[in-house]
Amino acid sequence: MSNPFTVTAQDTFGNTATSYAGSVHFTSSDALATLPADYAFVAGDNGTHGFDATFGTAGAQSLTATDTTTSSITGTQSGIVVKTQYTITASVNGSNGTLSPTSQTIDEGTTATVTMFPAGGYHPTIDPSTTCTGGTLVGNSWSSSTISADCTLIIAFAANPLPSFAITIDD
Repeated sequence: MSNPFTVTAQDTFGNTATSYAGSVHFTSSDALATLPADYAFVAGDNGTHGFDATFGTAGAQSLTATDTTTSSITGTQSGIVVKTQYTITASVNGSNGTLSPTSQTIDEGTTATVTMFPAGGYHPTIDPSTTCTGGTLVGNSWSSSTISADCTLIIAFAANPLPSFAITIDD
C-alpha cells in the first residue's frame, strides 16, 4: 500500500526554508521499500513537497531524506509501523447472485466483510472450497474472523426451499 509523506526543508530555527532548491535522495531501513526517485525542489514547492513510499517488510521502519549535495542536511522519520497485509478474494461458484467486494486488502489481525446479493428465490451458502476459515455467514453478509493469511471466499447461491403446505379436509 502506498504511504504518502511530506518533506519540508527547514532552517536552523525550524522554520520552513521556502527558498530551498536542493535535491533529496531517499533511503529506508526496509530493503524491500519502493521509494521515490531523487527529487529537485523547485521554487513553486516553497520548501515542501509530497511523496509516496511503499514498505515491503512488516515491523518498525524508518524513512530518510538527504540532500544530495550536503549530506548533513537530512531528516529521518523512524518508528513507522508497517503491518503485514493480506488479500481476501471473493467469487461466486455458479450464478444466481453477485457479491461485493470481490477483492480486499486488509491489515493482519483485522477482519473483513463481504455482502451477497442473491437473485430472487436464492440464498448464499459458503462453498466447501473456500480457504477463508472461521468466518460467519449471517443473512446476506459474511464476516471473517481475524485474518492471518491470504484466502479465498467462494459463495454459491442455492435455491430457497419450497414452502410446505398442509391440506385439511373437513366432512
